[in-house]
Amino acid sequence: MFLGFVATIWFMTQPKVHTLLYSATALIIGFQIVSFAIFTKAFAISEGLLPEDRKLRRFLRYINLEVGLSIGVILFLLGMGGSLYALYIWNARLYGSLDPAVTMRIVIPSVTALALGVQVVFSSFFLSVLGLKRR
Repeated sequence: MFLGFVATIWFMTQPKVHTLLYSATALIIGFQIVSFAIFTKAFAISEGLLPEDRKLRRFLRYINLEVGLSIGVILFLLGMGGSLYALYIWNARLYGSLDPAVTMRIVIPSVTALALGVQVVFSSFFLSVLGLKRR
Protein backbone atom coordinates (compact mmCIF):
# COMPACT_ATOMS: atom_id res chain seq x y z
CA MET A 1 0.00 0.00 0.00
CA PHE A 2 2.82 2.39 0.89
CA LEU A 3 4.60 1.67 -2.39
CA GLY A 4 1.36 2.32 -4.28
CA PHE A 5 1.03 5.67 -2.49
CA VAL A 6 4.62 6.69 -3.22
CA ALA A 7 4.33 5.57 -6.85
CA THR A 8 1.05 7.47 -7.28
CA ILE A 9 2.61 10.70 -6.00
CA TRP A 10 5.72 10.16 -8.14
CA PHE A 11 3.88 9.34 -11.37
CA MET A 12 1.59 12.37 -11.07
CA THR A 13 4.51 14.40 -12.43
CA GLN A 14 5.74 11.93 -15.07
CA PRO A 15 4.89 12.07 -18.79
CA LYS A 16 2.69 8.94 -19.05
CA VAL A 17 -0.57 8.42 -17.19
CA HIS A 18 -0.78 4.64 -17.56
CA THR A 19 1.69 4.06 -14.76
CA LEU A 20 -0.23 6.52 -12.58
CA LEU A 21 -3.36 4.42 -13.11
CA TYR A 22 -1.57 1.22 -12.14
CA SER A 23 -0.01 2.79 -9.04
CA ALA A 24 -3.38 4.18 -7.94
CA THR A 25 -4.86 0.71 -8.39
CA ALA A 26 -1.99 -0.75 -6.34
CA LEU A 27 -2.82 1.74 -3.60
CA ILE A 28 -6.47 0.63 -3.51
CA ILE A 29 -5.54 -3.06 -3.58
CA GLY A 30 -2.98 -2.51 -0.82
CA PHE A 31 -5.59 -0.80 1.33
CA GLN A 32 -7.93 -3.77 0.81
CA ILE A 33 -5.22 -6.22 1.85
CA VAL A 34 -4.22 -4.26 4.96
CA SER A 35 -7.88 -3.82 5.95
CA PHE A 36 -8.50 -7.55 5.57
CA ALA A 37 -5.49 -8.33 7.77
CA ILE A 38 -6.69 -5.96 10.50
CA PHE A 39 -10.27 -7.28 10.32
CA THR A 40 -9.09 -10.88 10.48
CA LYS A 41 -6.83 -10.27 13.46
CA ALA A 42 -9.48 -8.26 15.33
CA PHE A 43 -12.04 -11.02 14.75
CA ALA A 44 -9.65 -13.79 15.79
CA ILE A 45 -8.75 -11.95 19.00
CA SER A 46 -12.40 -11.21 19.84
CA GLU A 47 -13.27 -14.91 19.37
CA GLY A 48 -10.36 -16.05 21.51
CA LEU A 49 -8.55 -17.69 18.60
CA LEU A 50 -5.51 -15.45 19.07
CA PRO A 51 -4.10 -13.81 22.20
CA GLU A 52 -4.40 -10.08 22.75
CA ASP A 53 -2.07 -8.01 20.59
CA ARG A 54 -0.65 -4.84 22.14
CA LYS A 55 0.15 -3.30 18.75
CA LEU A 56 -3.37 -3.83 17.46
CA ARG A 57 -4.89 -2.57 20.71
CA ARG A 58 -2.72 0.58 20.54
CA PHE A 59 -3.64 1.07 16.86
CA LEU A 60 -7.34 0.73 17.62
CA ARG A 61 -7.05 3.13 20.54
CA TYR A 62 -5.88 5.90 18.20
CA ILE A 63 -7.71 4.91 15.03
CA ASN A 64 -11.27 4.54 16.26
CA LEU A 65 -14.60 5.01 14.50
CA GLU A 66 -14.55 8.80 14.71
CA VAL A 67 -11.00 9.12 13.38
CA GLY A 68 -11.74 6.67 10.56
CA LEU A 69 -14.90 8.53 9.60
CA SER A 70 -13.04 11.84 9.63
CA ILE A 71 -10.22 10.52 7.45
CA GLY A 72 -12.69 8.86 5.08
CA VAL A 73 -14.81 11.98 4.70
CA ILE A 74 -11.73 14.14 4.12
CA LEU A 75 -10.47 11.75 1.42
CA PHE A 76 -13.91 11.66 -0.17
CA LEU A 77 -14.19 15.46 -0.18
CA LEU A 78 -10.71 15.83 -1.67
CA GLY A 79 -11.68 13.37 -4.40
CA MET A 80 -14.93 15.19 -5.01
CA GLY A 81 -13.08 18.51 -5.17
CA GLY A 82 -10.65 17.14 -7.75
CA SER A 83 -13.51 15.68 -9.77
CA LEU A 84 -15.38 18.98 -9.72
CA TYR A 85 -12.19 20.77 -10.76
CA ALA A 86 -11.85 18.40 -13.74
CA LEU A 87 -15.47 19.15 -14.66
CA TYR A 88 -14.76 22.87 -14.35
CA ILE A 89 -11.83 22.55 -16.77
CA TRP A 90 -14.01 20.60 -19.19
CA ASN A 91 -16.76 23.23 -18.89
CA ALA A 92 -14.22 25.99 -19.57
CA ARG A 93 -13.39 24.22 -22.84
CA LEU A 94 -17.13 24.15 -23.65
CA TYR A 95 -17.20 20.35 -23.15
CA GLY A 96 -14.83 19.88 -26.05
CA SER A 97 -11.67 17.83 -26.38
CA LEU A 98 -9.18 17.78 -23.54
CA ASP A 99 -5.60 16.60 -23.38
CA PRO A 100 -5.94 13.18 -21.71
CA ALA A 101 -2.44 13.33 -20.22
CA VAL A 102 -3.34 16.51 -18.33
CA THR A 103 -6.91 15.60 -17.42
CA MET A 104 -6.09 12.11 -16.18
CA ARG A 105 -3.51 13.55 -13.78
CA ILE A 106 -6.45 15.21 -12.04
CA VAL A 107 -9.05 12.47 -12.51
CA ILE A 108 -7.04 9.40 -11.45
CA PRO A 109 -5.98 10.76 -8.02
CA SER A 110 -9.49 12.15 -7.51
CA VAL A 111 -11.19 8.83 -8.23
CA THR A 112 -8.63 7.07 -6.04
CA ALA A 113 -9.37 9.45 -3.16
CA LEU A 114 -13.12 8.92 -3.65
CA ALA A 115 -12.73 5.14 -3.55
CA LEU A 116 -10.38 5.16 -0.57
CA GLY A 117 -12.60 7.59 1.30
CA VAL A 118 -15.61 5.31 0.97
CA GLN A 119 -13.50 2.28 1.90
CA VAL A 120 -12.11 3.98 4.99
CA VAL A 121 -15.61 4.97 6.16
CA PHE A 122 -17.07 1.48 5.77
CA SER A 123 -13.91 -0.19 7.10
CA SER A 124 -14.21 1.99 10.20
CA PHE A 125 -17.82 0.95 10.68
CA PHE A 126 -16.98 -2.73 10.22
CA LEU A 127 -14.01 -2.57 12.59
CA SER A 128 -16.18 -0.93 15.24
CA VAL A 129 -18.78 -3.71 14.79
CA LEU A 130 -16.03 -6.31 15.28
CA GLY A 131 -15.17 -4.61 18.56
CA LEU A 132 -18.70 -4.90 19.95
CA LYS A 133 -19.09 -7.21 22.93
CA ARG A 134 -21.68 -9.98 22.79
CA ARG A 135 -23.97 -11.06 25.61
